[in-house]
Amino acid sequence: MSIHGFERSFKGRVAIKWPGLQIEGCVSTGLIATGTTISDAFPLSAQYNLISTSSSGSGIILPGTDLVGHGLVLVVNSSLNDVKVYSRHDTINGTAGSTGVLLPQNDIGFYFSTGAGAYSASNVLDPMPVGGNYGLIGKLLSADMNLISDQPIQMLINTSSLFRVEKITVTNASDILNVVTGGIYTDINKGGTAIVANTQNYSSLLSPNSIINLTILTTPGNTIWDAGTSLYLSLSTPQNASVTADFYVYGTSY
Repeated sequence: MSIHGFERSFKGRVAIKWPGLQIEGCVSTGLIATGTTISDAFPLSAQYNLISTSSSGSGIILPGTDLVGHGLVLVVNSSLNDVKVYSRHDTINGTAGSTGVLLPQNDIGFYFSTGAGAYSASNVLDPMPVGGNYGLIGKLLSADMNLISDQPIQMLINTSSLFRVEKITVTNASDILNVVTGGIYTDINKGGTAIVANTQNYSSLLSPNSIINLTILTTPGNTIWDAGTSLYLSLSTPQNASVTADFYVYGTSY
């Protein structure tokens, strides 16, 4: 099911009790992600949550696992921006709740409480169907920003789909990235076509909460790529320190 179809059925739900869930208001729609850190993010209070509005860097806070028990919190991000998901006292996939994890736009996040103090998270995105659909088309999590060899980006679209790259967002840097430069290419060894130039810098990524949208070169950004085309992060200058970051590629599949 596409996120839009899911949203329609989601909005029609009535409040449902989930085993182990002890919070009030099981369904909440029309939510607005707020702030830029955990201190001013929007706190959730329902099991099923639909984020309709967000701004760049804004976020939400999951209910504490002490309230959820061994249960599920689901978040649909139908807003126009990626949203940070925080937890006040719990880890999320081993990441500190105050750091948070990213829920990309047009994606669905499942947050399973594994008991007091921990959430197990999974973003579930349907493979993009053919026919001019915009959304998350690729990702590279925990990219090594001290590595100058090729790092393949995981493509999330059907292998038979053509695609256009329209936005590449980088976030969740584990430390400052004030030295590294490098681009994104359609072939290994910095070959094929450069989607992002080798001079691209990442210096505005000062913390895990920082977000940068890479500069996509004009011609590649207006190109519809053949089905099966691969994308690679290939840095030119390493950070000279052990630092990682997450890359999210957005575009239209055909």
